[in-house]
Amino acid sequence: MIAAPEHGQQLACMLVELDTIYDTRAGTLARMGKDVYVKAIAQGYFGRTSDHFPDVNSAEFQKLYRERDAVTLSRSMTTQIISLIKDFVARVNVTSLSAPVKKVPRIDINIYPYEIPEPIIDNIVKALKAVINDRVEVGWVRYSPEDLHYDLLKHTYDHAIMYSIGPLIEAQAQDWEKRNRGIPDLTIFTPVLCHAPDKEDVPEDITAMASEVERSLAPVLNVMQIPVQFFCTVLDPRMLAVSSAPEGAPEKASDQSS
Repeated sequence: MIAAPEHGQQLACMLVELDTIYDTRAGTLARMGKDVYVKAIAQGYFGRTSDHFPDVNSAEFQKLYRERDAVTLSRSMTTQIISLIKDFVARVNVTSLSAPVKKVPRIDINIYPYEIPEPIIDNIVKALKAVINDRVEVGWVRYSPEDLHYDLLKHTYDHAIMYSIGPLIEAQAQDWEKRNRGIPDLTIFTPVLCHAPDKEDVPEDITAMASEVERSLAPVLNVMQIPVQFFCTVLDPRMLAVSSAPEGAPEKASDQSS
């Protein structure tokens, strides 16, 4: 499903989880009931430090989220991650104008863990391409954390966007250790968020935790943790003011052309 570039061109690829394009956390809350959804959104959702919500049974939420499906997607809205994707595409296209080897931006939507009909997937691909509204190839893949092995990541992707990096590390860390190498050239964007299953284990200083995660993973991956609001549904008025990529993200086209 990954198209080969034309002669004299190279692909600049970004792997994007479907769960980051759509706010399936909000979609899961919506499936738990309208009152649950409204209360969670109104009480700190866009600045949260974990996926523990007011008056929501965390175990119930986590179970429903693990079992998310096409119904969950249907209850989910798009996120501000699309702005990050657009910035990546624009940067590649602008820098390619003066580069000796032309690069073509490509976005691979990772639909894992969903089992959804291909026509629906095709509609998602078409919609994202239309929203980007720039020269870009958009396709889809279905990679579990176990599928994202060293050679695939190293030789295919420049950037990735994941809601949680934990499953990838759990699946691949042993192989990286055997190789005595990681993929420090791969930049992975993920939210500043603690994924601890118990609320009591969420640290008060989430920023310090994020910095420590980035520092400890630096030898194997370039992890860039960005505000959780980028992974949220666009409902809060504060979200509408987010018009540029976070610090450390691919630069905007206007920055490159100046």
